[in-house]
Amino acid sequence: MLKKVEKYIEQYHMIEKGDRIVLGVSGGADSISLFFVMMELKQKYNIEIAVVHVNHGIRGEDAIKDEEYVQMLCRENGILFYSVHADVRTIAKVQKLSEEEAGRKIRYEAFEKACAMYGCNKIAVAHNENDVSETVLLNLFRGSGLKGLTGIEPVRGKIIRPLLCVERREIEQYLWVKGIGYQTDSTNFETEYTRNKIRLQIIPYVEKEINERASEHIAKSASILSEANSFIQMEVSKLYERCVEKSEDAYHVVLEKFCKAHAILKKEVVRKVLFELSNEHRDIEMRHIYMILELEKQGAGKRVDLPYEMETVHFYDRLVIRKKKGKKEKGGLENEIEAVIPGLIKIPGSDKRLCFEVIYVEDCDRNKLEKMYRDKKNDYTKWFDYDKIRNTVLARYRKAGDFFVYNEHGNRKKLKEYFIEQKVPAEKRKSILLLADGNHIMWITGYRISEYYKVTNETKRILKVKIDGGNKHG
Repeated sequence: MLKKVEKYIEQYHMIEKGDRIVLGVSGGADSISLFFVMMELKQKYNIEIAVVHVNHGIRGEDAIKDEEYVQMLCRENGILFYSVHADVRTIAKVQKLSEEEAGRKIRYEAFEKACAMYGCNKIAVAHNENDVSETVLLNLFRGSGLKGLTGIEPVRGKIIRPLLCVERREIEQYLWVKGIGYQTDSTNFETEYTRNKIRLQIIPYVEKEINERASEHIAKSASILSEANSFIQMEVSKLYERCVEKSEDAYHVVLEKFCKAHAILKKEVVRKVLFELSNEHRDIEMRHIYMILELEKQGAGKRVDLPYEMETVHFYDRLVIRKKKGKKEKGGLENEIEAVIPGLIKIPGSDKRLCFEVIYVEDCDRNKLEKMYRDKKNDYTKWFDYDKIRNTVLARYRKAGDFFVYNEHGNRKKLKEYFIEQKVPAEKRKSILLLADGNHIMWITGYRISEYYKVTNETKRILKVKIDGGNKHG
C-alpha cells in the first residue's frame, strides 16, 4: 500500500521537500494509517509533521480514549500534538447545521489554527477511495450537478489527501500486517447519519447484489468526470468572461451572448454566479438553476426567488441575479410588494396573505384541470395566464393611470371609472388591494380580474393566486 500511496502523492505533486504538514488524526483506522504512512515518508521528503486531534464532545469516555491514544503515538514518535475540545451538538443547533457539517467546520478551523501556530503550509486528511464513492452517491441523491459527481479532490488549496487512492480494506490490511492498533468510533455504525446509511446499507447491498467492485468503479468514474469537469470549467470561464457583467450588488448575464452557448456551459455559468453571490453551496440545487434558465424564454419583468435571499429578474436583454432589495417603500398607501412566485407574501397593516403557485398545463390532466377550476368556491382564488404577464407582479393599492381590460375584445377601462360605476365609496377605494402588472390591473380583489389575463385553451402556464385573510376576512 505504501508504494501505491507514494506514487499517488507524486502524481498529484502533493508533497514537496521541506513541507511542514498538519495531519488530522482522529484515532480511527484511516487517520492512524495516514499517520504511519507519513512517518515512513518523513525522511524521504524531509518534512515536518504536527498532529491535530478534535474531540467533538459526543462520545464521552470513548472520545477521551481516542485522544489519549493519538497523544501517546505522537509522544512515542516525537511529533507535535495539538488537541481541540468542542461541543458539536450545541454548535450545530446554534449555527443551524447538521452535526456532520458542524464537526467538519470545527475540524478545519482547528487545522488552520495549527498551521498558523506551527508554521505549516499543508493539511493532510485521511479520506480514502470508499469516501469518494460515498460522497458521489450522497451528492447524486441530493440532486448535485457535475461538480458533486467528481467526488473528492486529491488536492484542494493546502489540503492534500494521500490515501484517496486506496480502499478501506487495504488500509485495514496495512495496519494488521504492521501490528498497529486503532480506535473504533461507535457513531460510524449509527444509521441516523445519511452518510452512514450509504456506507453501511446501500454500498454493501450493491456490492453483494450487483457488482462486488461497485465502490471502486464509482470512484474511478468520479475521476473520469473530474477530468471532464476540468475541461468544461475552462470553457465556463471563457463564457463567463464574455457574458457576465458584475456591478456593485448584482451579476448581469447578457442574453445575446449567453443564449447561443451550449446548455451545460450555461448551467455552470449560472451556478458559478450563484456561488459567488451567496458564498454558499449547501442549498443551491439544480432546480434553482433550471428556474433561472427558464427566465430566458419569458418576458421582461419575470423573476424567481432563490436561497440565501437571492433573486433573478429578467430585464429585457439580460438576467440580473442579485440579493433581494426587500419591499419597495413609496409612502402612504403607495406601498408595493413584489410577488414571490411561487411563494407567499404578507400585506403590511392587515391579516391578508397572498399565495402564488404556478401550474404547468402540460403536466396536468385536462379533465382534472377543468374540475379544479370549477371547484373554486369563492372570489379569493383566481387563475391567470402566466405568460401574458409583462412585468414583476406587484401587490399594491391604486395609482394614477391604472386600468384593466373589461371585455374579450381588449377594450380598456380606467380603474377610477370602474369604481364609480360599481358605486364603490371613495374612502373604500384606497384600501382595495390590487394585483398589478405595471399599470395594468390583473385583479381588483373582491371584484374582478382583467379579461386580458384569463386562462384559455392556449394557456401553457397558470398563475394561481389565493388571498388568505384569516378568520377576520373569511
